[in-house]
Amino acid sequence: MIEQNIKGIISRDKALISELKNGLRTGHRGNLIINRRHSKTYFYRNFNGQRRGISSDTDEVYRLARNEYIMARVELLKQESAIAEHLLLSTSKCIANSGINKIVDKFKRAGLDMCRVTRTERQLQHCGKQSENPYRPEDLIWKSNNGIFTRSKSERDFCNRLEAYGIPYHYEKRMVINVSGLDDMKGVQYYEGVPYKIIYPDFTIFLADGTILIIEHLGRVDSKDYRQRNGEKMIALLHSDIVDHDHLLITFEKDFRTPDIIDDYIERLILPYV
Repeated sequence: MIEQNIKGIISRDKALISELKNGLRTGHRGNLIINRRHSKTYFYRNFNGQRRGISSDTDEVYRLARNEYIMARVELLKQESAIAEHLLLSTSKCIANSGINKIVDKFKRAGLDMCRVTRTERQLQHCGKQSENPYRPEDLIWKSNNGIFTRSKSERDFCNRLEAYGIPYHYEKRMVINVSGLDDMKGVQYYEGVPYKIIYPDFTIFLADGTILIIEHLGRVDSKDYRQRNGEKMIALLHSDIVDHDHLLITFEKDFRTPDIIDDYIERLILPYV
């Protein structure tokens, strides 16, 4: 029902845009310029950089003013249609993943302070916080434009682009996750018999449908210990159902080489869903 209503808005806007454009007066190109001097109003037609006074030609003033009004309405309808299409993408993703990735109270039975995300919290409590990872705090030396410290230059650059797009995120957010069935994993702890593991995903992105997107940046793939730690982290995330495979992305140094490459990555894989 929601999707149908949004599609109806998009269809209506496109029909109105077509109707308005058909109503434009042909042969009257140019922009209407209005100047007011000494309590008098003067009208001009600007076309190809040339301005011509038309104050005495009321019909021409009307026709150009009408065209300006129509084009302004068309522009507003285009913006509304673009917003509706963006909403349709988010709504479709939300419906497709209903029941998946909703982490509020997902593991409440364990009595642990699990990661909780709501629409209000994602903006007011989680976004823009410093790393919660106690591991080697001296490595956090790269500062983003909003003051977030990261462990590598490429991660800092990614933070800067997320901030530029206004995307809510958390760098190295603390998560306590249920790892029942993975008891042999390193770092597993127990609470009333329930195995859990504390992890710190590189980037937690908060999406418009109330879910999260986790991005793991693998910057040191030459290190065996590093590969093992990150591999176990991703296995734990997927096993726990906090995220499904659509909500876990892996990036490498080549993905963050330049701001243009980062922007392309964000616009394709993140921006449509926030």
